Amino acid sequence: DLTGRFDVFNSETKSDSTITEKVGTSFGVGFSAANDIYHRVTYEINQAKSSTSSTTATSITGEDNKTLLSSSVNYVLTKDTRDNRFDPTEGYNLELNETVAGLGGDVKYLRTKISGGIYQPFLFKAVVLGLSGQAGYVTALGGKQVTQSQRFFLGGRSVRGFESNGIGPRDTGSSDTVGGNQMFSGSVDIVSSLGLDKDSGIRWTMFSDVGSLWGTDYPSGVTAPEASDMRASIGLGIYWDTAIGPLTFSWAKPLSKMTHDRTKSFQFNIGTRL
Repeated sequence: DLTGRFDVFNSETKSDSTITEKVGTSFGVGFSAANDIYHRVTYEINQAKSSTSSTTATSITGEDNKTLLSSSVNYVLTKDTRDNRFDPTEGYNLELNETVAGLGGDVKYLRTKISGGIYQPFLFKAVVLGLSGQAGYVTALGGKQVTQSQRFFLGGRSVRGFESNGIGPRDTGSSDTVGGNQMFSGSVDIVSSLGLDKDSGIRWTMFSDVGSLWGTDYPSGVTAPEASDMRASIGLGIYWDTAIGPLTFSWAKPLSKMTHDRTKSFQFNIGTRL
């Protein structure tokens, strides 16, 4: 039950007008224990550089055009009794994800994220009720500050009805997302095949999502950096099991939002409905 993992990566990610280039390596081990419990420990060292192409940005990322060395250890503790990781119909999962950066390098922070869900079938699994959620907090260590790429981002799959990274503080000049040090989200889903041909592999869903994202160590030039107002949405969707994997179509409407949030009514995903 012991697994090992080794990665070498060279990546570039873009969030609005901010681009982060990262190169590094990581290695770790994981093992299963009794009672559906799983442990994983990973060490990662990477070098990252962020830059922005916006000429109107007023916020401070804390890392613009700097090359930062990060050395971190990540520990994940999971308990999972779900019958299927990607499309569960019964069982539950709980996960604690802790990252400590500061074993040398330029960045020092503690990042904590807890998540979980419970799934209950009814009418011989023709209807499944799912409740899921997550919460996260990141804080700087050693007199440092949490920079933009170390923060959380929220929207998209986590809170449908909003763009990916559509929730939370934004740059007052460019309106780009800047992320937040604290976040939470939760979902209630009803998934069913009632009224449909089971052989078609199509099911319908009704859902409601909530969430919020706030907090930054660089509040200057940021819209509503500490506003933790809860956003909420409701929607309908279709899950279709195909030869290339599950396809998800969802339509959602925000019930509560802030004026600087970015909404998106339709979403399409391939590979998983979660």
